[in-house]
Amino acid sequence: MIPNETHDKSDDPIETAPKPTLLPDDLLDIPRPETDGPLVVVPYDMVIPPTEPIRVDHVSYQLSDNHVLALLVVSSITDNPVLFDKLGALVHEKYSAYITCENRDFRETPTRAIVHGEFELRPDGVYKISARHVDPRERADHVESTDPEDESLAEERVQLSTLVCSWLEVTAVSCNDKNDEWGKVLTWRDRHNQKHTWCMSDAFLGPGYSNGLSEQLLRGGLKIESHKLLKQYLNRVTPAKSVLNVPRVGWHELKSAGQVFVLSKDKVLGAKGTEKDIILQSEFYNPADAPTVAGSLADWQKNVAALCVGNDMLVLAVSVAFAAPTLHLLEEPSGGFHLVGESSLGKTTALAVGASVWGHDHKQGTWKTTSAALENTAESRNDMLLTLDELAFIDAAGATNVAYLLASGGGSNRNNASGTSQHKKTWRLLFLSSGEITLSEHAKTVGKTTRGGTEVRMINLDADLHVVRDGVKLGMFQNIHGTQPCGGLIAPAVFADLLKKTNVEKYHGVAGPEFVKYLIQNESIAVKDMKELMKEFLSSVKIPTGAAGEINRVAKQFAIVAAAGELATKADITGWAPGTAMAAALFCFDRWLNGRSSTGSSDTEKAIAQIRKILMAHTNRFESLDVPSSRFSVSDRLGFSRTVDEGIEYLVSVEAFQNELCENYNSTTVARGLLERGYLRVTGKGRFQVQHKIPGMGTKPLRFYAIQSSILGEDPEE
Repeated sequence: MIPNETHDKSDDPIETAPKPTLLPDDLLDIPRPETDGPLVVVPYDMVIPPTEPIRVDHVSYQLSDNHVLALLVVSSITDNPVLFDKLGALVHEKYSAYITCENRDFRETPTRAIVHGEFELRPDGVYKISARHVDPRERADHVESTDPEDESLAEERVQLSTLVCSWLEVTAVSCNDKNDEWGKVLTWRDRHNQKHTWCMSDAFLGPGYSNGLSEQLLRGGLKIESHKLLKQYLNRVTPAKSVLNVPRVGWHELKSAGQVFVLSKDKVLGAKGTEKDIILQSEFYNPADAPTVAGSLADWQKNVAALCVGNDMLVLAVSVAFAAPTLHLLEEPSGGFHLVGESSLGKTTALAVGASVWGHDHKQGTWKTTSAALENTAESRNDMLLTLDELAFIDAAGATNVAYLLASGGGSNRNNASGTSQHKKTWRLLFLSSGEITLSEHAKTVGKTTRGGTEVRMINLDADLHVVRDGVKLGMFQNIHGTQPCGGLIAPAVFADLLKKTNVEKYHGVAGPEFVKYLIQNESIAVKDMKELMKEFLSSVKIPTGAAGEINRVAKQFAIVAAAGELATKADITGWAPGTAMAAALFCFDRWLNGRSSTGSSDTEKAIAQIRKILMAHTNRFESLDVPSSRFSVSDRLGFSRTVDEGIEYLVSVEAFQNELCENYNSTTVARGLLERGYLRVTGKGRFQVQHKIPGMGTKPLRFYAIQSSILGEDPEE
């Protein structure tokens, strides 16, 4: 057997075996260094002397089957990939051997060429093999002969090897459980000898993607000499192994494997033991987007989760992260929470502790993106938490569609360069956002408005809890666990940095997968527990009778978060005391509810505020019926005004009410809201309009909305 690791000095054959005559003396005199460096095994006739460009640090040998094997510890190989490739080619050419480096096992790399039609996969790369006939007279060493029968004049067949790319192996073919979406699993190593794996869709081999395939592989460090031959090679290779692919991370129900949860391209959680044959087939090669793991669950509990205790907003952020994978089991839609407030309150810290559950880099989550890019990001967080920092970064004109996009669970249909339909992005997730303004306020900067449904899908939470300790404002924190001021920073800032810059960086990516394992192993019990915990939450909140439906929908969203946090506690994942997540969710919901202007529909409230603004700004567009001399002197008339016992009544024309006063809102819903608040006079049940005869405008009465001036005396938004 050919050794592939350095052996202990006590077992070194140099000490016991007779000195062979086949090895140079200078090689035997080199002392054994204290190193675990790379090891190269070559036969004695290939021993490389200790001269540049490869410096030999150690050589030992042993006799086996009449062959002398030399073991060379060569320190410079990992720093010089060119030398490594040359040495690998030398070993392949002369002897079937292994090359092992620190953090890199080249036993995966074939030591003999693997033939795929006209292509060969060699240790140093992929080659296209071809042949051509050469006239010997073209050779430099050719000597002219006058003998016409001289055989040396016959044409020679010469084999040519054209380098296609560096080492790239196709390890398996893939398809989904419907025998569609075929692809190939590619493995290669970059110039730093790091291994890369990507399950590539076969669509990349078609004409519509042009050089898209090469772009993805170049991003992964593959050296490509011929883009055209690369596609030919990948089309030619047909490995025997087959795996099942899925198009996105998160939950999947598969015929052969049951329910599985895909965390990344190389990590799948399931219950049937077939997860190793399942792989994520992503549209693009983007390893930086994958979650990472650092530290143990106990480390995370002690250094992250424990510091959240006593801070309701932080507990809520972690609970939101746990709630994301439960949406699938509960068949609930996507949604999110938006932390609003001035800078330095701790909003980004909340995003960081939430992201630590899954291990995604919270610093990569930003609103500074496009709709198409946001769709890609959302799908990459399917059934997990998506964090988005600084709402002001997103284009205000398109901001109104963002909450609907994320909550809808699907992106737009798009075509690729060939005109065929691209894979449509889909997801189910919870997102945690932050910003100094709300989505509605951001949209107003460009004259846009948001609908009430937006605030259900993207729940605004005031991040400033107005807590003061020792004269210092704590922002969104309530308990900084004894943290003291340091380096010119106030204690809350030190606490925030400890969490997001130190502890979250060191400990992350463990809690979420552990929770998924618990859900897989206890699905029916988990769903039952979740529903009972949600019922407990909803029975504890105080929602006024007759409150708008959107308030109940928001309450349900909080209930899911509370239940998930409590379930993770029951599964011994958070390390919290029972009731911690429930109490935090109740606290945050009460603050949200108390921050609303009323318990009615937010759409109706916004519409009434809009009507109030128009009436106050455009009283000159109402013709007074109290002053006949003003007749017909009003331009762009909205209606008429007259004095009544309660003040002034504005008779708004039907057209003006529906098209201007209720612009962007349903006029019937708005009229009902005005009536409920006592701002609208009616004369009959079920009718929102009144009839009034206007002098000089015919004999028949006209229809108006009779809005009372009492609407001007209240502004629920103040």
